[in-house]
Amino acid sequence: MTPNADLLMLEANDPIRAPRNREVAVSVAYLRLQGATQAEAAGATNVDPRTVGRWESCSWWPELRREASARWLEGLEANARRGLESAVLDNGALALRVLERLEPALAPPGKGPAEALEPPKRQVWQIGDRTIEF
Repeated sequence: MTPNADLLMLEANDPIRAPRNREVAVSVAYLRLQGATQAEAAGATNVDPRTVGRWESCSWWPELRREASARWLEGLEANARRGLESAVLDNGALALRVLERLEPALAPPGKGPAEALEPPKRQVWQIGDRTIEF
C-alpha cells in the first residue's frame, strides 16, 4: 500500500471511511484552519456538513490538517517573498539591509549580519487595507 492509502485506512473507532477525494478533504481542513465553520467549509467544497463533523473525529484527520497547514505556510511564504520584493524595490534602506543579511561581506564594519538587519524600535506596515504596527 502507498503511504497515503495506509494513512487513510479505516480504523475500528473511526465513524466514517476516508474520503474518496483526498483533495476535497484537504480543502475542508484548509478552510477550517482559516476559521470557517463546518457548515461554511462544507458549503465551499460541496460536502455535507455532517460529513465534515465525522471526518474531524477520525484518526486520519490530523494528517490532513497537517497537510493543509503545510500548504497554508507555503502560500504565506510565497506572499511574504512577493511582499518583500515589492518593499525592497520601494525602499533603498531596506534593500541594503536585506543585501547585508544575504551577503555578510556587505555588513557595516563591526556589525554581524544579524545586527545589520536589526529592525527599528517601531515599525508600521501597510498590507492591503490593513495596518500592522510592531
